[in-house]
Amino acid sequence: MDGLKKRKPFLAFLLSLVTPGLGQIYNGQLKKGLSYLVGLDLVYIIFSFLLFKFYGMILYLLIMVGCFFLCW
Repeated sequence: MDGLKKRKPFLAFLLSLVTPGLGQIYNGQLKKGLSYLVGLDLVYIIFSFLLFKFYGMILYLLIMVGCFFLCW
């Protein structure tokens, strides 16, 4: 195996559950993993104004869950 480490798919899955992008970084997909991490942080920042109202919180939660599954 040309110096490549054997990856564990289940560990990559667990890392992606913790934070989307970590599993990709573990698998050696650095650009893809970093784009997920940075993109999700930008979505957090952009939509954080919704947290001031109850229905905004619900919408924020739906947006975050959607982004999480999109990255997953």
